[in-house]
Amino acid sequence: MRQRNKGTTLIELVVYIAILTIMSLIILRAVLQLTGVFAKSRIERRVSLAAETALERMVREIRLARVPCVASDYTFSACLPDTSGGALRLHTDKSYTDLTDIYKSFYLSGSSPNQIIFDPDVSTSADEQQLTPSTVTVESLVFKKLYNTSPDLTNAETSGVRIELQISSGLGATKVTHTYYASSVLRGGYEKQ
Repeated sequence: MRQRNKGTTLIELVVYIAILTIMSLIILRAVLQLTGVFAKSRIERRVSLAAETALERMVREIRLARVPCVASDYTFSACLPDTSGGALRLHTDKSYTDLTDIYKSFYLSGSSPNQIIFDPDVSTSADEQQLTPSTVTVESLVFKKLYNTSPDLTNAETSGVRIELQISSGLGATKVTHTYYASSVLRGGYEKQ
């Protein structure tokens, strides 16, 4: 009797290569999807952190202010009475311990990428601070005055400011855009009993 050589035929080899290719493609697709999800979650975290940091600072400064001035741009050529605008100037104290009257302001940089700028003392614009990192873009920033009115709807006084912030980051499929809202009552803006 003749003994047969044991080995693989060409057909078996082609089948093995086809199965290996299909498995490799499935694994590659899963890895690419996981990478995309990870990148998008990093961008989501970046946007949320930037918005939280900026809103926290704006709310804190508004709480300490006495009089807000909402304007359409950072020049503050005219305070808007009932409408909203993209710039806010606050008449406030220099700090908790120094009660010197100063004006602080928040506005958009106007450059690309658009950033929120905080000026802690309008008289010396050398101290301007960027509140949002350059890794995000501020799409819009809107301040609206909140009014406290008496029961007979007379003597309306500004009692607070509402902030609407739209911020984005990323490109293409990983671009993330969210809108955040915050409100703050001015010092002394609540109703006294």
